[in-house]
Amino acid sequence: MRLLSDTREGSSPRLRLILLCLTEVIQALHTSSPDRRQVEVSTVLDGYLKVLNATGVGDALQDLQVQMLKTIPEMLACTDRPTLQASFLNSNCFEHLLRLLQNSKLLLNPVCKDTAETDSELVRPALIEKGCEKGETGGGDTLVVLTIRVLSEVMLRSPAAKEVFKERIGYPQLLEVLQSLGQPSKDLLDEILNMAVEGDHTSSERRGIANVQLLLLLLRWLPGLASRELQASLAASLLRLCTCDKRSRIVCVTAGMLSCTLDTLENPEILQHPVCAQSLIKFLEAIGSHSVREEELFRVFRLIRVDNLPSDTQTSSHVTAATMETSPNMDSNVASKFGSPAIISRPPTSHSCIESLDEESTTRPHVGPGHSLAHPFAPMLTRALLSMARRDGKESALQYFDLTHEMSGITVPAIERWPGNGFSFHTWLCLEPDQPRGVGLLRRRQLYSFFTSSGMGFEAFFTATGVLAVAVCTKKEHVTVTLPDSIFQDGNWHCVAVVHTASRRTLFFQNVVNIYVDGQLKQTAQLKFPPLNEPFTSCCIGSAGNRTITPSPSQIPEISVPSVPTGQLAGLSISPSRPSVLPGLTPGRPATSADVRTIPAGTQDGEWGSPSSLRGQLGTVFVFHDTLQLVHLKALHRAGPNNHFPFRAPEVELLDLPSKMLLHYTPKACHNLMCLDLAPSQLFDGRLTGKTVVNWDVKDVINCIGGVQVLLPLLEQLRSIGPESSLKQDYATEGSPIRSFELRLEKNHVACFILMIKNFIKGHLINQDTLAQGQGLAMIGALLQQVNIFHVPTCTCLKFLLSPFLHFKFFINL
Repeated sequence: MRLLSDTREGSSPRLRLILLCLTEVIQALHTSSPDRRQVEVSTVLDGYLKVLNATGVGDALQDLQVQMLKTIPEMLACTDRPTLQASFLNSNCFEHLLRLLQNSKLLLNPVCKDTAETDSELVRPALIEKGCEKGETGGGDTLVVLTIRVLSEVMLRSPAAKEVFKERIGYPQLLEVLQSLGQPSKDLLDEILNMAVEGDHTSSERRGIANVQLLLLLLRWLPGLASRELQASLAASLLRLCTCDKRSRIVCVTAGMLSCTLDTLENPEILQHPVCAQSLIKFLEAIGSHSVREEELFRVFRLIRVDNLPSDTQTSSHVTAATMETSPNMDSNVASKFGSPAIISRPPTSHSCIESLDEESTTRPHVGPGHSLAHPFAPMLTRALLSMARRDGKESALQYFDLTHEMSGITVPAIERWPGNGFSFHTWLCLEPDQPRGVGLLRRRQLYSFFTSSGMGFEAFFTATGVLAVAVCTKKEHVTVTLPDSIFQDGNWHCVAVVHTASRRTLFFQNVVNIYVDGQLKQTAQLKFPPLNEPFTSCCIGSAGNRTITPSPSQIPEISVPSVPTGQLAGLSISPSRPSVLPGLTPGRPATSADVRTIPAGTQDGEWGSPSSLRGQLGTVFVFHDTLQLVHLKALHRAGPNNHFPFRAPEVELLDLPSKMLLHYTPKACHNLMCLDLAPSQLFDGRLTGKTVVNWDVKDVINCIGGVQVLLPLLEQLRSIGPESSLKQDYATEGSPIRSFELRLEKNHVACFILMIKNFIKGHLINQDTLAQGQGLAMIGALLQQVNIFHVPTCTCLKFLLSPFLHFKFFINL
């Protein structure tokens, strides 16, 4: 270490040789046994980090530190990386690197040397007094970028290291230190983004968010950036990384990214950066479409209150809408927070509003720019609320079990006696994209497994390519039937049901399994039925479990795979006067020999891979001890993923299912990692390893702050802006013709507002009733008298809006 500290020429061969030797020494000590070490790894690392933080000013010291920082990733490139990372943590690596960031100000400004104390602890006030607050770019910036890169290497794929950093240093302190260095460069911001995804954030390869706290740090830093170009670039990068896939949106919602985004939008500086504001509102739209809480939605409306605008942003105007009283349906505590009712309000009746607007409509048929206050964010936030209410994509579960971790899953207690003579499983699920694995790391993602102590039972899993496989294991064989195609890797939620039917020991009835996806029968095959007279001691849902019994090679029998002729099952006739025990067999697809595979029992790990967790999201789970019919499964699918107890009217087809239910798990009935069994017997409370996630639909949350009437004052702002907004959004034209047509309509502000109302009431009876009974339609009609209602987009959107109300009898009287 003395040789290293005496070497101040960063490009000298001597320095490179010393660093190479130190790398070999640390890796050799790390891999050797403790009794053979003459010096501990921690001793070498302590000396190395002390030299790294040596005091002084000059290019020679800076070059030395740069070379030493570049060497640390080479040290960590060993076979047992996690253990060496722990050694760095024990040597207070984070504290040394943070001090290096603080002291980098001295390298940029030698005049600040006098303000440093003898132990190199710098504080920001001292730097400000010496005029070092601005900082510079160049070599000092290289040092800062390398320090962030080393922080990333120490925390790479190590949840423990991330927790240690959060406890010892904390991301707020890291942000404070970085802000004290002055305006950041693009290289520094890119390095922080790389650290957040643990890779190149600009790569086309999809990378998940590995450290969401860093993205929150950048979001808080965004308003303080002086460069508009840098602001726009950072906002666009955050939008791309946080909304690239469903998993990223889940991480952002859990971390509170929506509240942090609203904090940034509330900063007055953002009003001066329209491009940045546009990216942030798009980000708000994408995250809010996944989940939004009542306090967050409240802040969205408070954000566009015109009395919150800076004085230089407001325009002199006369507000034409009559004063509205606070909604009587709104909670008094919530209503008091809104203050002025300019944005969040509605009257008990609409007569006063209509009369006031009628008086002005005779003299001023159209209100143009400059006649009313309008927030610059109003058009974009209207489109964001429209998209949040539309919830782009297929139907999805709002509450679910998050089983993405390798060890996650639900453990079911032992079932001593199977109550019935069949087996049926039903759930909604969404798979995460499978990560590529090395050779010999083949895994099968378990959906469920119910096994006896001897290894016999039921199993369903997903292969590495996302194909659903249903298996039955007997004492000698493991028989598997697979779906013909993979439809589960599209990132959408799917309804999956598996029904095993036992033979009635007659000529025409055999052991059959039926596989249903999204309410449709996808596969039918003859599959052995395991005996039900033994206790099921190893039962798991979405979990790897531990029940594969591998026999010795001498115990593995020779098994020939039987060929199942195509059409054998389709030729079975079922009497129309007798209920079918093969539910949905007639419209199904009979399995071919390529879909059914038989292997010796105990060799399934070698054939299909070792079991792992589901690595996805799982909705409400039903397990029945009897065979379900096609009418039952269609009704369960029709109930959707958010109906956690569908066994009530109007689904009369499901009224008899509780008597056949073995267990029933739902995320809403999970507390302290205990999944309460909601089946009538209530015998099998499960144990959850993982977590539950609760999301909130904006169409439900709107009723927590007054109902859909709180949206109506938006029209007062939109009609005063003019045909187009100064802050425009890009509109995609992909998708169905109906969706593309709506996108074109959204470019008109008033049409966009009407579409937003339509989305809030579509399929939501409470919102429809609230809008109709609360004179909402009459108020919309009164406000529309101030605009050119005969514009084609406005007339078309009005048709969309009124269609859900045609079945109301009182609609005729409006």
